[in-house]
Amino acid sequence: MPKFPPHRLSLLLIIAFVLTLCFAPLAVNAQTQVNVTQSVEYKIGFDCPVTATLSPDATILWVLMDNCYNSGFNMLGFNVADGTPVQADANHFTEVLMPLKDMWIYADTRPMAFTPDGIVDLRYNDGDTYDSHNIRLSVTGGEATASDLTQLTNETVQQLIPGFAGYTETISYSPDHKFAVIPDTTTFHIIDLKTGKDLFQIDSQPTTDYSRAVFSADNQHLFISTLKKPDDMQDDSSTLAVYDVSDGKLVKTYDVPTYTNVISPDERYIVGRVGGQFDAGIVVTNLETGSFSDVVLINEPPHLVTECLNTGEKVSGVNFKTRGELPILDIVWMPDSSGFFTVNSYLGDVAAGGTICIFNTSRLRQYKVG
Repeated sequence: MPKFPPHRLSLLLIIAFVLTLCFAPLAVNAQTQVNVTQSVEYKIGFDCPVTATLSPDATILWVLMDNCYNSGFNMLGFNVADGTPVQADANHFTEVLMPLKDMWIYADTRPMAFTPDGIVDLRYNDGDTYDSHNIRLSVTGGEATASDLTQLTNETVQQLIPGFAGYTETISYSPDHKFAVIPDTTTFHIIDLKTGKDLFQIDSQPTTDYSRAVFSADNQHLFISTLKKPDDMQDDSSTLAVYDVSDGKLVKTYDVPTYTNVISPDERYIVGRVGGQFDAGIVVTNLETGSFSDVVLINEPPHLVTECLNTGEKVSGVNFKTRGELPILDIVWMPDSSGFFTVNSYLGDVAAGGTICIFNTSRLRQYKVG
């Protein structure tokens, strides 16, 4: 059992509580106007997805994977058109990604992105010191040039925000890593990573603990979702506030049924995760009309294992069953806002002891919104 300093243990307890809120069941009105349809599903192997990002030309979805136990990292590319794998590196970048072992990477912070120079920039935090680091990857075979964007180390954050008492691992980045938002205890700080300056602050009294900030696709807006009833574990509803990144002014607010919200590029839709461990789902809300979809469930029924998928060996007489759980680790919208991708983890559903027998696979799913 890992040991955490007291303040980090408090953070973990808060995260656990908020995640319980995020995945609490959602009561959806009978009349809905947003249609969400799963159009395709691809099986993407026996590793577990961590986070994902779309190539600048929107033809390849790049997925950071690990061995389901926070080591053995690699990065796989999948063609958007048909789900076929892309061979950009003979070893799928395993060597350059070795420093990620036991590091902190949260998909909700948008840690992986293509910067304007076409290089994949991956931000992560040290598992012991929580200091910020990054890895740069070229998917075209060229040299991964060094970044000219500010690295938000513990020291740099303290210089930008004297007396900072938040957690550096909760810093969120814009889709191209030009901007970042740093949550302090009661204030969000918006940082220009090109200049290294604190552009403006957004007050979040009495705490930022139950608020989540994400940038729009074009960096023009910052969206902050705040739980309406953080003490009610059955209520996922939140207030979604939109701020102008150029001056920090509040543009508009929405009442929405979900809290963990991912914004479509045209800022018309949000998709939020709902439900619990066994009834996990997603809901899409149309911000223009206030209407939202039915809950789209993401798990599958557990089924009897008849074959080890990794070896092809037949299984009988042991009553092995799959978990059926396929939690979403990341959500990526298509640039035209017609739909989105989810990367779903099979959580390393295996039987160990001697030869490992793998029961399931991770998934890449595409959904259409209308």
